[in-house]
Amino acid sequence: MSSCAAPMRSCGWPAVFRPGGPAAAVAFVQAHREEFGVAPLCRMCGMPVSTFYDRVGRPVSARALADAELAEKIEKIWADSGRSYGSPRIHAAVRRG
Repeated sequence: MSSCAAPMRSCGWPAVFRPGGPAAAVAFVQAHREEFGVAPLCRMCGMPVSTFYDRVGRPVSARALADAELAEKIEKIWADSGRSYGSPRIHAAVRRG
């Protein structure tokens, strides 16, 4: 039994980085790659190096673009309401267009 509080992967190393899933791990590696290198960071995150390079080279999906546009609309509706609208009113305003 290990004294490490992090869950263990099958290779015996702790799976240190899992709070935001693969997207968060890729962002973390991207932010620190110059200082530590890609391979050691990917090992620490429990992610294959090929996954990192696949995700970095992938264009933004149509769904991600649509989600960003919707988030912008929601933020504007909420700000225009004086930050008083809750989810039912915001949902109705989004549906109205």
